[in-house]
Amino acid sequence: MRLAVLSVLYRLLGLAACVVLTLQVGVQDGVEGGEVFWGVCSLVFLAVVVAGVLRVHRLRHPPLLRPSSAPLPPETSRAADTVRRLRTRDVELAGHAGRLGRDIDVDWVGVAASVEVLHRLADGVVAVEATGDPEQTGPTVDRLVARLHDGVTAHDRLTRAAAEAVAGDPAARRRLPAAAEQLAGTTRGLARTV
Repeated sequence: MRLAVLSVLYRLLGLAACVVLTLQVGVQDGVEGGEVFWGVCSLVFLAVVVAGVLRVHRLRHPPLLRPSSAPLPPETSRAADTVRRLRTRDVELAGHAGRLGRDIDVDWVGVAASVEVLHRLADGVVAVEATGDPEQTGPTVDRLVARLHDGVTAHDRLTRAAAEAVAGDPAARRRLPAAAEQLAGTTRGLARTV
């Protein structure tokens, strides 16, 4: 972080030098080649300064939630539809969390851990499906898919509450911590089976 801030300061110094040189170059009336050169250099430094400021901002304010980048299960998996629904809600929830900010009493780290448990459970479904005969693995897969569905349903409730809170519903803001805790409780039970 400190290096990023120093980098921005050095870039600002370079920008100031280019601007001063642009203003000092050229003794004749009209636009000269040196003025154009240093003017272009000033614009380049301005773009570099803006990029540095944006980087510092991202470092100081990381997103509360990041959508999962885990691969989707194959279409033939019985968990595929549920995981696609989870992925969609995951992206929505990350956006809502960014708008709600840190001033709301929700354990976003715990929510991220819960989502990770759901993805591990989906991976477990795929692994069991790949082990052998569907007649032998069927009951296990059915049980795992039902548990995954329960977890994704709890995630849906949290996403809905977050969307309503973003829309300005004060009751949803009060309901949001309970929905997050319900997701955490559901996934604590699921984590034992993963």
